[in-house]
Amino acid sequence: MNLAVHEEQMRVTSIPYKSPSMVIISGVPLKKNSYKANSSRYYITIKINPDSIPVHPVQGQHWLVKGKRVIEEMESDDYVMQQHTYESPQRVACRLPETGEQLIHLLA
Repeated sequence: MNLAVHEEQMRVTSIPYKSPSMVIISGVPLKKNSYKANSSRYYITIKINPDSIPVHPVQGQHWLVKGKRVIEEMESDDYVMQQHTYESPQRVACRLPETGEQLIHLLA
């Protein structure tokens, strides 16, 4: 288990759990400063108190997460993928697209 501080960008694909004390946000990793997916070999999950995030998460949003992550292998049907989990990360931010093309992909 590697508990060094990491920083990743992601596009929200689902919000599988919401409660007054915790929200779980899942998504795909993005290349730095891009709307394009970085890898299809893993996905990112953030577990955080909803009072600690700037806005409520919505599918399609781009988020930056920084903190200690736990990497686990998860089986789904015949596939094995890695799940990068950030629990109560040091920093989370909802990122707005920087170019017109990125905005189109966010809205599409």
